[in-house]
Amino acid sequence: MQANYTGIGLMQAGNGITSLKQFSFKKDPIRNIMQIGPRDFWLSNNQNIFSFKLSQDYLNATEFKIENNGLPKDTKLHGIYNLSNNVVFASDSGFYLFDNILKVFKPYEELNVQLSTFKNANKVIPINANAYWFIKKSHIAKIQFLSDGKLKIDSSSWNSLKGRMMNDYEQVLNVDERLSLIGLDNGFALYFNQYPVQQNLPKPIITSIWNTTDEPISLYENLEIPNNKNNIRFSFASPWYSSAPLKYQFYLDGYSENWSNWEELAFKDFTNLPFGKYVFQVRSITPNGTQSEITSVNFKILPPWYLSWPAIICYIILIFLIVYFGKKWYENRLMAHQRKLKKKLLEEQEERMAREAAATEKKLISLKKHSIGART
Repeated sequence: MQANYTGIGLMQAGNGITSLKQFSFKKDPIRNIMQIGPRDFWLSNNQNIFSFKLSQDYLNATEFKIENNGLPKDTKLHGIYNLSNNVVFASDSGFYLFDNILKVFKPYEELNVQLSTFKNANKVIPINANAYWFIKKSHIAKIQFLSDGKLKIDSSSWNSLKGRMMNDYEQVLNVDERLSLIGLDNGFALYFNQYPVQQNLPKPIITSIWNTTDEPISLYENLEIPNNKNNIRFSFASPWYSSAPLKYQFYLDGYSENWSNWEELAFKDFTNLPFGKYVFQVRSITPNGTQSEITSVNFKILPPWYLSWPAIICYIILIFLIVYFGKKWYENRLMAHQRKLKKKLLEEQEERMAREAAATEKKLISLKKHSIGART
């Protein structure tokens, strides 16, 4: 039998699975099937419960009708389960039993009272004949049905997982009697039913690194970050779960002066980091003081373009050219100054010599006149 969007299909197993037919009694989507006899079944979706019966040859449906008598109006149905040999119907108003004599649904008061808030569980997953996972919107409880009719309920052990499963798609896979795999919205958790005392707290895992400068961008292997994208978020988690939440402490080598205070937040933002090399380190601690080893990751904020190696090489070449041409300019200016000074000295020398020649000539003329006057 296959529940699908248009009702119920009949399948045959052999060399693979073959679809034999789709029953056309109803076209309502069906989510849950519970077999209660060789040819008798309960079916349900979120709005209705159906009784369904096959013919002797299993090829035709002889009954396919709604059985909602006794259920609250507009109640949301979650599923059909077998709890300790009782077929129960889960809804948002509690669990119900079907009275086969009166043909009416009645609240399963004894169970609902003991379940308390978990009477509205939207999923029940069997562990063994007397133990079940009850899930109420991502809140998990492990419930055992004892021989005296009482329930043993443990919901506190999974408080750290509350809100971390996808609502209405919660899933727990019982691998064996010791191990269960619990699906989360970002991975999974392992539950060991019989597990030795934890001696060492595992190192936390850095789950993601985001660049939050503009739109958040996940960073993977390339942890050389441009200088203008220097706002970084680290997200981390511990693979170890306890009934009380773990706390984390972090340190950014190259930036922080000391380790941070212990806190439950599982992420840390750093903004406007200067360029340089960094090592992000994180560790976790349990409420009883057990501390994990350190998980670390290296990354680098690249320098601005004007401090990059190509820019520095350009600066060196520019300085060399400035010195070279500056020296040339100075030498040329010095030579020009020397030429100008030499020219000035020559002009002054020529002017002095001209003056001396004029004075000498004047003196000669004067002597000549004196000599002529003496003769007369």
